[in-house]
Parts: sequence; structure tokens; C-alpha cells
Amino acid sequence: MTTPIAAISRKWPVYGISILLFWQILSCSPTTEMTTISFIDPPIPGLEKSYTLYQIDADQGGEIEHFSGTRIFIPACGLVREDGSRVSGNVMVKYREYHDDVDIFLSGIPMHYDTAGSVKNLQSAGMFDLEITQNDQPLLLDSMHRAEVKMASHQPEEDYNFYWLDEENEGWAYLGTNKPEVNKEKETIRKKIRLLKETRKHPLGKKYFAFNYDAVLDIYLNNDWKKIRQERGKDRVKRKAMAYGLSWSEIYNRKMITFRGNQHLAAMMVWKKHSRRPFPKWAKRTLPINLKKVRGNLYEMTLYDSKSESYHKTHIEAIMPLKTLFAFSPEYWENNYAEAMVQMAAEEERLKMEAEVFRTFQINQFGIYNWDRYLKQDNKILVNGHFDFDTLLNDKLNDPMVYYLTGARAVIKLPRDDWDMISLLPDSTGCFIAVLPDKKVARFSRERYRQLDFEGLGKQVRPDYTFDMEQVSTAINSAGDLKAILGI
Repeated sequence: MTTPIAAISRKWPVYGISILLFWQILSCSPTTEMTTISFIDPPIPGLEKSYTLYQIDADQGGEIEHFSGTRIFIPACGLVREDGSRVSGNVMVKYREYHDDVDIFLSGIPMHYDTAGSVKNLQSAGMFDLEITQNDQPLLLDSMHRAEVKMASHQPEEDYNFYWLDEENEGWAYLGTNKPEVNKEKETIRKKIRLLKETRKHPLGKKYFAFNYDAVLDIYLNNDWKKIRQERGKDRVKRKAMAYGLSWSEIYNRKMITFRGNQHLAAMMVWKKHSRRPFPKWAKRTLPINLKKVRGNLYEMTLYDSKSESYHKTHIEAIMPLKTLFAFSPEYWENNYAEAMVQMAAEEERLKMEAEVFRTFQINQFGIYNWDRYLKQDNKILVNGHFDFDTLLNDKLNDPMVYYLTGARAVIKLPRDDWDMISLLPDSTGCFIAVLPDKKVARFSRERYRQLDFEGLGKQVRPDYTFDMEQVSTAINSAGDLKAILGI
């Protein structure tokens, strides 16, 4: 496994030209559609995402595990220089990836195309930039070898395709598609969190109960009938059970439930009441006439008293088997609660970082690659937009470029000529941004975007709407700065 040795920033030059986008819709055919888009143009030069650097031996190749979970496989003896000569010795692998609107925005990598006069937008499931150098000279893969990138992606849908940005010919090229592979590690973390949540602070509290004392005896004494008979009427087991904070209702429940994928008698579980109403006095020695699953481990229990013809309904939640509770002492549960909660918090943070799926593709050259699909805009609301900058700002900005960060890994450029046909996405967490001199910006934040009256706008035909762009006084020096001022 190769670990990173440093992180550096690559600054893209600003081009005043256009490029062609090669686009092919869900087809393995060699034909491509060519359309014109703007080329790589970082809006705030110098804030592009840094590379992470790895070093490998070109003769042996290597497997690199990026901190995101992505795995990069470089073949042995597969690297050549631009003149075709074989490369030996240590080489530098430079890698970075983009997963959110801000990173894509700061990269300046185009995320839209224009076909037959209609502007389309791309939505990413993950984009990466891979280069290999030796002595600062770019290297290539020879014609006999392929590298492989198993990219960590947070988007599990299968309708994304794979594209390469052909910088020499100034365009995107469709390469194909591949079914994503579920990340098994993420499910392992989820299971660990569920187990940690079972380490609950004890005593259990008034809301926790077992159905009856006979079940407590059965589990505590491991179904030893001789011991059970001896303990009936005594207080020894009662006192020990009560040390856990456990009480019992004396309701006899013979229903079966599924808990964590296994079948259990409901009477052999620890339960939690979700209602403040106590069980009625007549409930003792009754049998529930129904135990209906609501969701997860939550059930609706119905009791019935034939004498008074009374019904009692309540919601109860299965917490853990009694056997799990009694497997550890009350002192263990209490002493390990804080530690378990710290572990659980750490695992939940790890869960956030872990990708949902892996997307794998073999490549025959280095550069920028993207797992893309069309941005879905089925519920879009068209508005005739106006962006209100203050007077001083208008003096400085002749023709401001506004960017729509949709919150869906799609960045839409909005030059002034396009403001009359802005497609708002009601279900997104969007925001608008315009870049000002000196690394400053004007914003229409995510919070203000959420407050838009989408329902009212949707009832009108291309209504006028003015976005009041708030100028931010502090300079933007990092992606984190930008996320903070946009409310992301």
C-alpha cells in the first residue's frame, strides 16, 4: 500500500477559447457528438484542489489507496516517456478528486455542453485527475498496459457514464459505463454502530421492561428448570435483575419477532415503551391479541380485557435480547457506556466519509475523468432572472458571470445573456455566486435559496425574479472559506 508524501496545487492556465465536447448517450458505438463549451477556467486561480502525491517504482508498479477509499492500480513496466522510451525507477503519482459543487466550481472544469442550441448540464458522481511524472516530466502508459481506478463514489445510482477530458483536442470523450460495486465496508460500519447503540446506560430506566418474570428467570438461569423451581418465590434473581434497572409487566407474550435478522420470542426481549400511559391493571396475565410491526424494531401492541371489554394500544420498541443484557454485569454496562458512545461517535464520522459504492474503469492515458449523467431537471422552474449588485459593484463589474451551484454536483455558468432563462431546482440545496476582484465574491446563499417561494414561482410562466447578491467583504482563500460563506 502506498501512502501520500505531500499535497501540491496545480494551477490551470486561463484560456479565452472554446472546446468541443464529445458526448455519446448510453452507447458503446464509436461515434461521438461534438458540441461547443467553455474550456477549463478556474474562477479564483490558485484555489484549485491540491494534488496528493504518491511515489511508486515504475518497474514494479503499485497499488495506491487514497484517503477517500479510492484505489489506483499502476501496472509494472507500463510507463514510458513522451518519446516512447521505457521508464525505470521511482516516479511521482499525482492524484486529486472532486465530489462536491465547490471543488468542481473552483477547478474550472466545464460541466455543461451545448447541442443544437440547447444547453445541457452534467451531474457528477465523482471526478478525478491523475498524472504521473518523473523529474517533473509527464509520463504516459504504453500501448500494452492499462491503469485502473476503483473510485469511491457517494452516489449509488447506476445511470452514470465514464468520460475523459481530451485536453489536446479540447473536448470530453465518452468511454463507456460500468455497474457500481457496493462498498461492503460501509455496511460493516453500520452494523458496528448498531451494536454500540445497544451499549446503553444502565440502570435502564422506567420505560424499559421485560414482559414477565418467568422469562427473566428462564434467561438468567439459562433454562435450568431445577434452579428455576428453586428460585421461584425468592428474591435473589429479582434483586440482580433489578440492578440492571429492569422491570416486568407480567403480560404473557408468546408472539415471535424478527430482531437484527433473527427470530426471537417477544417475551425474551428487553422492550422500551414509547407512551407515558401505564399498562392498565387488568393487563397482568393477559395475552396481546396483536403485535404489529410499525417500522424497524417499533411495534404496536394491542391488549384486550374480556371482562370490561376494554382495549389498550401502545407502541413498544425491541431493544435487545435479555440474554445480551445478562451477558454483562450492571457495572460493565455503566462503566462502558461513555467509552461506547465515544466509539459510536467516531464510527458515525467514519461512516460519513465512507463511499456508498466503487466505480471501476481501466484507462490507457492519464488526465481528467468524470462519472457523469445529465442533470435531472424534470421539476425545474423557469424564471427571468435579475441579479442585483450594488452601484459600486456595477462600476467594477462590466459583465458579471454568475454561477449556479445546484447542490447536486452540477455547476452551471450563467453569463448575462442566459439570465432570462434560469432553471431553478426546487428540491436542490442551491446557491448563486459571482466572483469579484481580489478573491472576493457576491452570494445568494443556500439559506436564502431555501426560502424562495418555489410553489408560487411554479404557478407562473417564467416570472421575473431578482436575486439580491450580497457582497462578502472578506477574501476567499480556500474551499472551506467558500463553503462557509455559502452556507454549505
